Amino acid sequence: MIKTSEIDIATIELLPGNIFNVTAKPGAEIDLEAAKRLVRTTNQMLAKDVKYRAGIYDISKIAYIHPDARTYFATTNDIEGKVAGSAIISDTFLGKTIGNLFLSLSGPRRFPVKMFESPMRAEHWVRTQLRELQEQDSREQLELSDHRNVA
Repeated sequence: MIKTSEIDIATIELLPGNIFNVTAKPGAEIDLEAAKRLVRTTNQMLAKDVKYRAGIYDISKIAYIHPDARTYFATTNDIEGKVAGSAIISDTFLGKTIGNLFLSLSGPRRFPVKMFESPMRAEHWVRTQLRELQEQDSREQLELSDHRNVA
């Protein structure tokens, strides 16, 4: 079942596997408060015991994202669960420009972010990122338990 939510700047769908599909509304301008609303809404849509998540963000029709919102998305600790990755999608010149600005100007990010033109490739990439993060965590847990058994 797909959960859906609407906020002033975007339509948000929670896909199977805890992947958010976020589509910016035409002409959306994302400031810091809008960015915080988006994160709060996604957190509320997740089950409380979710460990991993990822996102696909279609910004094709976005008008502007403020610098403080870019920084917030890249560095916030408000996001619940480990973020495996975020795919930014755009097939418009303006959306690609905004996406590339995010990638180049937001500074160090807490999770991988990649730009795509194809929603299908974006979803494949985030699902791969999720699987790799889960496998990495499983290996680390196994190593921890091995070390405890030796000690």
